[in-house]
Amino acid sequence: MDPTFGNSNRLSPDACHIAIRWLVPQQVSIDCCGNARKVTEQAKRQRAYQAASLTVFSGVRLIDGTGGSPIEDATIVVRDGRIESIGRAESVAVPRGGNHLNLIGRTVLPGFINAHGHVGATSQVDGAALGRALVNELRLYARYGITTVNSLGGEGAEAVALREAQNSSALNRARIYVAGTVVTGDTPEEALRVVDQNARLEVDFIKIRVDDNLGSTNKMAPRVYRAVIEGAHERHLRVASHLFYLEDAKGLLRAGADLVAPPVNEEFARVRVRNATRKRCEWHYGT
Repeated sequence: MDPTFGNSNRLSPDACHIAIRWLVPQQVSIDCCGNARKVTEQAKRQRAYQAASLTVFSGVRLIDGTGGSPIEDATIVVRDGRIESIGRAESVAVPRGGNHLNLIGRTVLPGFINAHGHVGATSQVDGAALGRALVNELRLYARYGITTVNSLGGEGAEAVALREAQNSSALNRARIYVAGTVVTGDTPEEALRVVDQNARLEVDFIKIRVDDNLGSTNKMAPRVYRAVIEGAHERHLRVASHLFYLEDAKGLLRAGADLVAPPVNEEFARVRVRNATRKRCEWHYGT
């Protein structure tokens, strides 16, 4: 068990990251006279695996994210990279074995989600160097307590590869979900070609921009974004839209947009927009 980022053996003062190092049993070659030895070897490996896959954190101040008061002197039992039990020390049964870490004076809380970010937006490299830059940025996110990032536009194959590799209890960075190339086009056909390109990349979202940049550029027309939303949904992809004006938000929601990412301005602060057709919408604001 390595509770920190990187190769350090100390608890980071900024974060406590759980990373389980899996022990892979090795093959044991024996003959027909070695059955007893085989059982002993397997038992040893099983005990070693169970110890490595179990960690108990005790003495923590726990903020569980439910809105309730912090829980003092809490215990957290983690097995195979997942929380098995959590609560006040007297209510949690602590298993024998494994690793025990006393975190008196530390506070533990759920990881934050950045619902609208752009990972790698400032990177000036490509190829393998871009992959390393993305990992470094995601590790920085994790050090600030952000464990998941929805990266809404501008990502390529390098970011998709990181997403595919993140289903691991040994992960030492934030998780990433991607939108690929931001969809643009003056006609439905042009825009749908970009949707197809992103779908082949196996993105998690489709991202569009419905904004004239305060009158300095042409804004995506309703007939185009309606075609994009319909085409994305046919491909089982949700659509996120950057926008600025309230009327565009209403039109996008009526067309079936799943997420809207407006800037915080006075008009949006005064008016709560509901999806007129599905009575639901996931809101998140631009970064």
